[in-house]
Amino acid sequence: LSFFFFFPFFSLTLRFKCEIVWMTMKHFCIYPKEGFFLQRRYDVICVGQLCADILVRPVNEKIFTVDSTPVDSMLLWPGGDAQNESCVMAKLGMKTALVGKIGRDIWGDAIVDIVTKSGVDLSHVVRDDMVNTCTSVALIFEDGRRNFLYQGGGNDAFTVEDIDFSLFSQTRLVTLGSLFSLP
Repeated sequence: LSFFFFFPFFSLTLRFKCEIVWMTMKHFCIYPKEGFFLQRRYDVICVGQLCADILVRPVNEKIFTVDSTPVDSMLLWPGGDAQNESCVMAKLGMKTALVGKIGRDIWGDAIVDIVTKSGVDLSHVVRDDMVNTCTSVALIFEDGRRNFLYQGGGNDAFTVEDIDFSLFSQTRLVTLGSLFSLP
């Protein structure tokens, strides 16, 4: 079966025995029709962006006019829509896998460490020696506003060839995070 999703200036055809059940500007979920999969290896597979976020707070406008600014905290945290979704769903008890691309670097190692502790299967994440892991520095102002310094790395190199589509027959739900941000 096929279905079509129409979006202004954009049309997408997916050829799975599935239907879209949830859509935003950045995400959509594909859910297989009832009875299609008898045995499932996963409850959900999250496909998309993975990022090492460095959260810096609080900052103020003067940060851009002085050489050095003391802050209260700098925290390394996993980021990227697919990565965030997978961690939350795994913590809710779902068998979850993540599909994306990261580098073989310190940031990729940090992602593997943190996300594995959440219970997410990372065996389908591509580790590539030729790319850096996506990294962002989030400057969080006292009033909650944020500015990001972003290096796309593995997210910019992630392609359809990095996805094992046979996995889709082993799950109940597929989420595509940051659909319109991926190359």
